[in-house]
Amino acid sequence: MRRAPLAPVLGWILAAERKRQGLSQESIAQVLGCGQSWLSRCETGATDATFRDVLRWAQRLGLDLGQLSAKIAHASAALGERGVVLDHNLVAGQGDVSGEIIRSILVSASLTREG
Repeated sequence: MRRAPLAPVLGWILAAERKRQGLSQESIAQVLGCGQSWLSRCETGATDATFRDVLRWAQRLGLDLGQLSAKIAHASAALGERGVVLDHNLVAGQGDVSGEIIRSILVSASLTREG
């Protein structure tokens, strides 16, 4: 089975929710106290965010830990249907599956359009 790191999955889940709410990367970056370019790299899975940053990011979007966990579980199931295991131990840049493949799977599973 192919493996995918958690970072791009989290990034795309949070980016989709941000876009759904009509928020800019700049507004989220300001809350997190980081730069827009760093946030952009997190959204594409090019870099990892800390757990603290992910929680603050999700809270800014109105997602509690349970809601975020449910979205991760849904993404994991969608990846699993395509032979990809979500590996929580992998970081950005690791794994057998590229961020672009992960994105295409999540888009086709409508995960990036869900509320």
